[in-house]
Amino acid sequence: MANELIIVAIILGGLAISYLFIYPKIAGNDVRKMAWLDVLLSVLIFGIVAIIFMGTDQRFYFFGFETNWVFFTIFTGALLELPLFFWYIKARGLGREYRALWGFGNNGDTNWYSSISAKSVEKQLNDTQWDGLRTASAKKTLVIIANLIIISGAAILWFADDTLFTSAFII
Repeated sequence: MANELIIVAIILGGLAISYLFIYPKIAGNDVRKMAWLDVLLSVLIFGIVAIIFMGTDQRFYFFGFETNWVFFTIFTGALLELPLFFWYIKARGLGREYRALWGFGNNGDTNWYSSISAKSVEKQLNDTQWDGLRTASAKKTLVIIANLIIISGAAILWFADDTLFTSAFII
């Protein structure tokens, strides 16, 4: 039980720092920046837990299910962050921007697929920059080069000394 509390304390500390200091000061009302910061801070929290518990055979219990530290950290982090995230989005009035970020809103400026127009598609189809690679001889050359790379890579792996690679990972 003490190990579970250590992970919960690390997650709660990271979430407190994130939602009380980092998101309001750095991200402000920019949901894209907040999403990237959330990824970075989640990886940081996961890394701290990994430093403590990686390589141990300790078992953790998440609502009666036995698991390892990886899944316990992911599930507990999601369970603790989701209500806090929804509260933060609601308190700042960012729900519309966040839904638009994922393509669920009506704001055409923020979702990626609504900016595609017939004019931009025609421009890409009429682009002549890569016409040199569209000739029959260029296509044959590209196929031959790609196959040579694949075959040479397979040959290198076939003739590689396996003891060189496996001895580096044996502790």
